[in-house]
Amino acid sequence: MQPFMSRNTINVKLIRYLDDQGTSVPVVQLVRALQVDRNTVKKHIVELQSLIQRHFSANEMYLEYNEKTGALFYRHPAINLNKIMLILTDESVLIRLVKSTFDGELHNLGEFNDLNFVSDSTVKRYVKDLQSHLALFGIRYSSSSHELVGDEALVRLCYYRVYWETYSHFEWPFPKFSSAYVMKKVKGWLTKKRIHLEETTQLQIAYWWVINTQRQRQGHQIELSKEILEIRLNDQPIYHWMLPLVTGIQEATFLGYCGLFFCTTMHVGEVQVSNSIQMASQQLLCVLQKRLQQELNNDDTKNMLNQLNIIHSYSMVFPVGGLILERDTLLQAMKLERPRVVEELTETLEKLQKTGNLAFQNQEYLLTNLVPLVLGYFDMSLMNPVLHVFLALDSSPAYRFWFQQELQKNLIDQYRVIFVKKIIECDLVVSNLDISVKQPMVSINVPLNKRDWENLKTFQF
Repeated sequence: MQPFMSRNTINVKLIRYLDDQGTSVPVVQLVRALQVDRNTVKKHIVELQSLIQRHFSANEMYLEYNEKTGALFYRHPAINLNKIMLILTDESVLIRLVKSTFDGELHNLGEFNDLNFVSDSTVKRYVKDLQSHLALFGIRYSSSSHELVGDEALVRLCYYRVYWETYSHFEWPFPKFSSAYVMKKVKGWLTKKRIHLEETTQLQIAYWWVINTQRQRQGHQIELSKEILEIRLNDQPIYHWMLPLVTGIQEATFLGYCGLFFCTTMHVGEVQVSNSIQMASQQLLCVLQKRLQQELNNDDTKNMLNQLNIIHSYSMVFPVGGLILERDTLLQAMKLERPRVVEELTETLEKLQKTGNLAFQNQEYLLTNLVPLVLGYFDMSLMNPVLHVFLALDSSPAYRFWFQQELQKNLIDQYRVIFVKKIIECDLVVSNLDISVKQPMVSINVPLNKRDWENLKTFQF
């Protein structure tokens, strides 16, 4: 759990850093890691110590501080770090502000200030921060009406992200809705439809049901385009699938989409979509096969088109947003690990967006989902420049074979490594011998160390 509206606070970053270290951490190291001054670090250590002592026993969790050795955080192996994260989140003014707009009991920002004993100047800073988060969804906060304003689907998406990423299965965050009643309703629907879903997925459906129901009670209705309403699952309109959990074609269709997009193990067969979405999926697959000079077999083509239909449908329902944790973690990791793949697919999606098909409008979401999908179906190394390598190794045949496999795997996003038998045919010599050659060479140890791998990965010709 990484609640996006509080995960960048100092307390959250501090507790995560200490938990990751698992040993005493000097203050100077914390200063560098958190990019704050020494007094700020010590102030927040005291705050966390007080919070931990209030909510946990010494056997469960503690935070010690010593001027010489620094800070030491301990938690029992059976205690999930998310328990303290949940406490930190509940104390966040931002989270309280968003939850207040969802509850709908207050009518302006001033009422929120009075109820939470927050000054106007203080809350203005939080509102400014909140607006930057909401902009990721293409929506905004109105202080005059104390509500989130914008496309209704995106407003609900924002609420889902806030509540699920903050609480998930650790705590039921909807006091106006009985968790027992909602879960009974979800389980009854599953039984009637003869669908089996694991508990986490059932809870995700419950979150969406509550959010949709609350928004409807406040008079906010979903309006989906004709292309979205045409979706079918197993030759039936998607809204049939959601009955009687929710009524009304628009709301039932939206909840069905939410299940497809966000709930694990929720894909229950082939998805039939509108012509525009189908055209986008076929067009993208055609471009990929042509660019990569690889043609998928019939089964892979069918499976990939089905998955492309789903992610393109998402782009039609949610033209922006949807990536909070993924934007900062998954996508950034992919850019570091597979930069060439990300660059290639980014260029491809940008060109297809110019066709005007709305199925290509949410570029960030499409890219994040497309990268692992493409890596699963295509050999992306074939698009890389060829690197001919000559090995001059004093090693056993088994080690040489292992090294060849590891070198190809580690350079897969940079080069298509081909090993040659003649040194005059190579672009690079890799050797653990003291030799002099005309070609570029990387000298390594056997076994290789971290510096050796770094030298190999950064080699350019």
